[in-house]
Amino acid sequence: MKKQKVWLFIGRFQPWLHLGQIDALKQAMEKGVRHFLIGIGSSNKEFTRDNPFTYDERKKMIELSLKSMKWMSYQIFSIPDMDSDKAWKQYIFDTLPDFDFVITGNTRVKEIFKNSLKLRDKSPSDDKSFAIKIVWLKIRVPVKATFLRDQLALWRIEELKKALPLPLIPYFAKIKASERIMKLFHQDRRTPYLCVDVAFQDKQGNLILIERKNYPFGIALPWGFVEYGEDPKNAAVREVKEEVGAKIRIKRLIGVYGDPKRDPRAHNVSIVYEGEYISGAIKAGDDAKRVVRSKVESLKSKEALKKIKFCCDHGQIIKDFLSKS
Repeated sequence: MKKQKVWLFIGRFQPWLHLGQIDALKQAMEKGVRHFLIGIGSSNKEFTRDNPFTYDERKKMIELSLKSMKWMSYQIFSIPDMDSDKAWKQYIFDTLPDFDFVITGNTRVKEIFKNSLKLRDKSPSDDKSFAIKIVWLKIRVPVKATFLRDQLALWRIEELKKALPLPLIPYFAKIKASERIMKLFHQDRRTPYLCVDVAFQDKQGNLILIERKNYPFGIALPWGFVEYGEDPKNAAVREVKEEVGAKIRIKRLIGVYGDPKRDPRAHNVSIVYEGEYISGAIKAGDDAKRVVRSKVESLKSKEALKKIKFCCDHGQIIKDFLSKS
């Protein structure tokens, strides 16, 4: 009988399992895998901003998430952080059962196991070493743990339901995950993300908008995050260039928007500027699915604004911009 291949799936899983990770397991099962070793990394870290959950809590999350996947068998192991990558890998080899593949989407894990050889010490008759194969995952369901922790802190149930198996929601309520993460954010002086939005018109007097190709979807002004060490005005000029290919200069400040619920991903505060078009072919780039040119006069009607599916609070921003023009 052909030996069944065993796959090791490693992650910190803070929280676990989100739908992107479940899809990773499904990718393996599509290859005929039915047994997994699940290694919970940083199992000795807990009650910090990046590692808010204990090992036992993460283990419980795994069990709740995989309860409906009865055709899959798995074992869960604790993998603490070590002083070196070499010691960390050796701990895994010494502690876990034999495995043939490592499933990962993490470049560090990939490098640690690259060109690794292991002796089949579980089979005395087989003294030959074998290569550990790395299976690089396709990100078919993009979900970020930092995004989920933000949603947990703000207890945005509907957003959590989109990314997590439903049995996890009452468990998070039971362990008061929202209160814990918010407390950790305050302890670490966690602040909102800083963004910039830009309202500007082309030579024909059209307000330049974009249809976003990434979540959150909808019609929006060119916008993006301010990088560390970057002046927000410079960030605004850069974002317009990246998103629609136009060179602008900043004319004035329109306003600052910081409602914690304005962006479904996290608490973002946006500085909104009016820009003046200078040059450049206006076309979609980066996060823009397409450029939308709208006559300013047509947007001054409340009925017209209601017909447009704006992203986040960009409808209100545009309304405020037009009222001050």
